[in-house]
Amino acid sequence: MEFLEELNMLAEAGRWQDVCEALERSIQAESDQGVKIGRLMLRANVLEKRLVDLAGARRDWRRILEIDPGNGSALEALERIYRLAEDWPALIELLERKAKLVAKPRKRALQIARCARICWDNLQDAAKTRALCQQALALDPKNAEALALADELLER
Repeated sequence: MEFLEELNMLAEAGRWQDVCEALERSIQAESDQGVKIGRLMLRANVLEKRLVDLAGARRDWRRILEIDPGNGSALEALERIYRLAEDWPALIELLERKAKLVAKPRKRALQIARCARICWDNLQDAAKTRALCQQALALDPKNAEALALADELLER
C-alpha cells in the first residue's frame, strides 16, 4: 500500500496515533529535508489538534526548527503552544529568536518590546525586562511599548 493511501485510510478511521507512528517511520527514513519538514508539520498538527498532545507537538515543531530555523509555521505554532502552556521563558526565548529574523529595525523593536512586556507581566524579571527595553529602544528610540515599560520599571 502506498504511503499516502495508508495515511488516508488511518485518518478516515480516526486512528490518529497510528497516523503519527506511520509519519514518524517515514520521517526517519526520509532524506529529503523538504519532505521531512512537510511530514513533521503534518505530524505536529495531528499531535496538537487530534491527540491534544502539546508536548509531542512541541517536540516536532522544534525538530522542524532544527532543520529550518526560520520556519514561520513552526515559530507560530510554538508561540501558540507556549502561550497555552504559559511557558513564559520558552515564549520569550522564541520571540527573541523571531525578532532576530526581522530585517526592519522598527519592527524588530516591536517584537523585542513584546518580549519585554511578557517578561515583566509574567515573570517579574526586572533585569531581563530592562535589557529587552534597552534593545528595543536602541533600535527605535520612540517605541511606545518599550518607553512605557521602562517608565513602569523606574517607578518601582
